[in-house]
Amino acid sequence: MKACKLHNPLFTRIIAAFVITSAGIALGQGIAEQASTNKVGLESKVAELDQDLRTTREELAQSREEIRQLRLILEKLEQHLAGPDQAAAATPSPSEQSTEIASRVHALEEGQSVLQSQVEQEEQKKIETASKYPLKLTGLILLNTAFNRGNVDNVDVPELALGRPAAAANGAFTATLRQSILGLEGTGPVVWGAKSSANIYADFFGGFPIADFGVTAGLFRLRTARIRLDWPKTSVIFGQESPFFSPLSPTSLATLGQPALSWAGNLWAWTPQVRIEHVLQASNTSSLRLQAGILDPIESLLPVTQSFRRPSPGEQSRQPGYATRVAWTRHPNEDHAMSFGVGGFVSPQRYAFDRHVNGWAGTADWKVPFGSKFEVSGEAYRGNAVGGLGGGQFASFVASGDPALPSTRIVGLNSIGVWGQLKYRASSRLEFNGAVGHDNPLASDLERFPAGNNQIFARNQTSFLNFIFTPESSLLFSVEFRHIQSYAISGRRNVADQINIAAGYSF
Repeated sequence: MKACKLHNPLFTRIIAAFVITSAGIALGQGIAEQASTNKVGLESKVAELDQDLRTTREELAQSREEIRQLRLILEKLEQHLAGPDQAAAATPSPSEQSTEIASRVHALEEGQSVLQSQVEQEEQKKIETASKYPLKLTGLILLNTAFNRGNVDNVDVPELALGRPAAAANGAFTATLRQSILGLEGTGPVVWGAKSSANIYADFFGGFPIADFGVTAGLFRLRTARIRLDWPKTSVIFGQESPFFSPLSPTSLATLGQPALSWAGNLWAWTPQVRIEHVLQASNTSSLRLQAGILDPIESLLPVTQSFRRPSPGEQSRQPGYATRVAWTRHPNEDHAMSFGVGGFVSPQRYAFDRHVNGWAGTADWKVPFGSKFEVSGEAYRGNAVGGLGGGQFASFVASGDPALPSTRIVGLNSIGVWGQLKYRASSRLEFNGAVGHDNPLASDLERFPAGNNQIFARNQTSFLNFIFTPESSLLFSVEFRHIQSYAISGRRNVADQINIAAGYSF
């Protein structure tokens, strides 16, 4: 099946102009609506927190001054009691006044203690930063233990079932904390009438240091990060995260190092990107979200060195990847919102000796609740040369030989993927998830050059079943069974299984 020939300078410029024009119109609409409805702008959550803190401190200072004045009056009354003169019988005696004032002082002291406690609680919500805006530390400490059967590509987070060498063991037991996550979340000032916020998350899944016991150390790794500017109906987001035209992932505590069902239909690769979103209110309970943006067309290839970065084939085209998505959402409440989305992506790619491939993808995503207990979600894609996003089992092309030789032919790899999940919420503390994913590079492409592409599986299918139990808000426990089937182009099937037991503490 031939790849679509999209490498046309005029066509590429038209797409770029469309994306940039759409972005400008959406942004202009958002700013105009905000300027007309609220000239002052919306206060951020941080500004509200600081205002509450200042008010509490003022109340505390006032209570302290009142206590000081009452104590002075009490001292004068006590001195008066020691003298010979007494007040008239018709008025309260000094001793009665003293008792009343002492009671008021005691009540104020109790109020002062409460206010002081409130101040301390407000202070605990802030991490010391160079700016006046607070920063929140968040994360997950996660221990995964696993029992594997068969030979897999990664014993901690298996995605492919490999053939078993004659001398290899048929399985393994492993344990790791490398999937633990650390994050920072902050809210900033109102900028041009928009609320500003940012977050960044990292883990220890970046590889292994070459040192004794390096397999348990783990290298610190950037996962995702983003900065947002949010107007009432328009948002501008820039950072590194999953492709916005493929926004969902299955629920699993066994595979946080990379999202569940990677290599099995889930386009997820965390990619630098900039996008604009605009929401159109369709009715009181539904809305239409329009998204458009650009992405860095990275590839899954290993870096040439640890110090310098060479451009990927997409980056060598001197163009970003262009993407868009339209999604309809029905939201009677946030926990049971229904949504359907469709998206598109194009990315010209240039290889050595002026060889070109046109990468593209069409996507669909859905999330449908059934009552208050069940939910069905999933995604599907059809694309060409989308290995940089996780499609085609991370392969973007097939070649007749060594790509470094000018005589070698390079053809974009077409692939199809889909995954689906059924979630059952037994209670607020217990949920069950079952999912299956499927990634299928087209056999016609693999058979074109069979000798040079025997490392790409013709089909990879993964399924899992898990439960996640949260006895308290911070404690998490999960057990998951995962089954992997990988099919070679010859038809041979490799099978592997994993039982993963996870325990976590979120903060």
